[in-house]
Amino acid sequence: MDVCAQAPVSVEEPQTGRLGIVMSLDVRLVLIVMGLALGIRWWHFATTEVTSRDSIHYIRMAWDISQGRVIHAIRISELHPGYPFWICAVDTVVGPLMPGSLAERYQRSSQVASIIASVALVPVAYMLSRQMFSSWGAFRGCLFIQVLPAMARLFADGLSEALFLLLVMSSMLFGYIALRGQKLWPYALCGLSGGMAYLVRPEGALFPVAFGVVLFGMTMQRAGAPWLRPAAALALGFLIMAVPFVAIVGKLTSKPTANRVLTADSVSAPVPPDSPLIASWFTSSSHGMGREAWALWIFLGMLARGTLFVRWLPALLTLIFCRNHVWTQPGTIAVVIACTGLEVLLHRVDATMGCLSDRHMIVLVAFAA
Repeated sequence: MDVCAQAPVSVEEPQTGRLGIVMSLDVRLVLIVMGLALGIRWWHFATTEVTSRDSIHYIRMAWDISQGRVIHAIRISELHPGYPFWICAVDTVVGPLMPGSLAERYQRSSQVASIIASVALVPVAYMLSRQMFSSWGAFRGCLFIQVLPAMARLFADGLSEALFLLLVMSSMLFGYIALRGQKLWPYALCGLSGGMAYLVRPEGALFPVAFGVVLFGMTMQRAGAPWLRPAAALALGFLIMAVPFVAIVGKLTSKPTANRVLTADSVSAPVPPDSPLIASWFTSSSHGMGREAWALWIFLGMLARGTLFVRWLPALLTLIFCRNHVWTQPGTIAVVIACTGLEVLLHRVDATMGCLSDRHMIVLVAFAA
């Protein structure tokens, strides 16, 4: 079945005629992917003995927050507080059910927090895909997001990627709906979910900004089109989330990497003794390439590896041959703008820090899927 054969279904303008059959198919496909995702996550959860090293920092911050030291935890931490807050919320419910020591309890709670976010991602990603493609096209895209090794390994770990991707795709979805209609609530929710993504990772701010840029462009194209109220709703939704964090830390981000990129302060990231295959470091033996050339080479290699080396090609062909279904959507243009901005930022991180991980590529890999 051609993934581009069926027009996207708007959540604001229900179709008539065969809507019941189409929606029933959509629900069935979403439930299939959710069941598969839950099975994969449960297997990882049951077989994990130790979570990744970075999860320790999230758990420590979550513990401080749970003890009432919220402001102190945000100020001294080098992390954004969104994911630790989510760990606290999940631990309140499932923590007392976890056996073992307090450390083991928080490890398990952090994993459950990621698992919940990864399963909740399925209907959001599906509805986002349905803005452009048919039911089966959306099904395949969501399926790849859940089973690609770059995703599956992270979605059951005590890391922020699952929650971040859920919030970013929520911002994309509401942005698609907003740019297609005249209602204010999708703009507000696009900004709100983008602000929540920013509280997880600083690059989350790119997506509401990109939709704001497209809104401005549409206003310039259509003389007299209303823009002030939609722009205000978008900005207000984002600022409600972002301003308290910025006021506490006194800067746009508390992450050292982001601040070094902003100041172009090049450093050499330390290479761990047992370097995993999921990250690359710039060293004196990097084939004689300079930082900029090496950064571009590693970025492209990480993107190819994240898409199993071949999935990037059908993604590119879809953008070309399904252009009547894809590029006619203002939301697609906004997402491409945001992803392009993310690519530039990742290249600067790569060149400045001399290090790039597949964790950084998760949004681009998901969009390719």
